[in-house]
Amino acid sequence: VTPQAYVSLYQAMDSCYSVGKRLCTSEEWYLACSGPYGWKYPYGQVYERNACSTRDTSILKSGSKPECRGYYGNYDMSGNLLEWTSTKATENRQFNYVMGGFWESGTKSGCNDKRYSYFPENKHNPVGFRCCSDVPSGKNISGGKVSK
Repeated sequence: VTPQAYVSLYQAMDSCYSVGKRLCTSEEWYLACSGPYGWKYPYGQVYERNACSTRDTSILKSGSKPECRGYYGNYDMSGNLLEWTSTKATENRQFNYVMGGFWESGTKSGCNDKRYSYFPENKHNPVGFRCCSDVPSGKNISGGKVSK
């Protein structure tokens, strides 16, 4: 499946809601990407040029780069597409953070890389989204579940 790009924040929120989920917060997104060890990239501390789609010419199908798999089994959190979050940017509350990197962001595609200058009502070519759901009560898991 090729991830959906060129969506506004509101379209991303609606898409998640339509399947009983919600847009991830930037904190959830970071934890899903960095894993329990706080890795800089989903696969470890050091940037690997060919591990993820960070030096390509367009979006790739999800999971097409097996090395771009994080600790929790999430693919493509570094590169391929930037992803909307529900978190308002502290630098400017009119914007929400987008996390990760996209197909040509190179080293600026780590788990803690975030941008906020994308207007939420506009569609942006390198921006997609990831949905989260709450963990059912009684489960011994911290944080939310992340899916693409």
